[in-house]
Amino acid sequence: MSKESAVQLLQSYEGKVVPGYGLVGPDGFVDRIIRVVESKGSEGMHDQYYSTIEKFSGRIAAAAGQSAALEMHTQATKLGGNGPIMAYAMARQGFNLSYVGALGSEDSIHPVYQPLADIADTYITSTTAHTDALEFNDGKLMFQSMQELLEMGYEEIVEKIGKDKLIELFDKATFVSLNNWSALPKMTDIWKKIQAEILPHTASGVERHFFFDLADPQKRSKEDILEAIEVIKKFQPHYKVIMGFNEKEGAFIADVLGYSNPPEELEERILSQARHIRTTMDVEIVALHPISCACAVSREAEAIVEGPYVEKPLISTGAGDHFNAGFTMGLIRGGNLSESLACGVYTSGFYVRTAISPELGELLTFMASY
Repeated sequence: MSKESAVQLLQSYEGKVVPGYGLVGPDGFVDRIIRVVESKGSEGMHDQYYSTIEKFSGRIAAAAGQSAALEMHTQATKLGGNGPIMAYAMARQGFNLSYVGALGSEDSIHPVYQPLADIADTYITSTTAHTDALEFNDGKLMFQSMQELLEMGYEEIVEKIGKDKLIELFDKATFVSLNNWSALPKMTDIWKKIQAEILPHTASGVERHFFFDLADPQKRSKEDILEAIEVIKKFQPHYKVIMGFNEKEGAFIADVLGYSNPPEELEERILSQARHIRTTMDVEIVALHPISCACAVSREAEAIVEGPYVEKPLISTGAGDHFNAGFTMGLIRGGNLSESLACGVYTSGFYVRTAISPELGELLTFMASY
């Protein structure tokens, strides 16, 4: 029933303005979506690509001590980064927002971000980074060149857009998400400075939500993670904090927070991990989204829904960001956990089949036809 009630929720917003205003940032990548050739087709035949990471890893391992020439086909070049993908997906569904982040060079926006700039207010803080995303049916390998982002801190953001403008954006925003913590060494400090220098100047008595996606936290030390978690907790006097994780991230963070002996069955396991993270952090909502389903736990309720799984996605880079966008848009529209989860899995399901962020009408058509 979660899908049916989610459809009714979304239908009630057709032709209407979505309430609130968003502020999203600060990362930014130009993504090349790549498939790796396994075998060349003869004349008139298509090349065959590596279907799984396991098969590809065998080819890599076999080259140890020797060499290998690997042919890669670029399927698309598109806007990337956790923040831009999430922001674009939300704006495509009719949410008004600003994006503050690494969208170009100096005052010139990179062409891949023009679709975002066409439907949202954009502010450039630094030069965009780059990702080569090798896609497989069972996942992706992301190779990133991101020196541009490593030095981006609070001072650099303020220098680019001004403290008064930053205060204005935070004061206006009822929804905030500052993404890709694991890749940005200065993100924890950015959060601290926002708490100390920006939030005291914003209006109180306004219901606001802050969404956090730590984005592959395994690359950071346990000490860094625990410090970030303590800083996130301090946003709660100002915001209802929402945490989002994929399956691997959720298991890792639960373990860092002292969780042990998870159930073997997937749905029981992710619900149990989400409960532990939410209770330990004492945040408003924790959502976990494996490939085949998604769950969420709040202070008052919990829910789990199946997703529209597809065995051979056209694209997987950005699938989680589209879940985050759909899920939070469900919450913004007033949906309960089940309805919001359905909005998340179907937004992601549409995207992985088409490589397109769905508008509301497209999302409704997909939900009705699946």
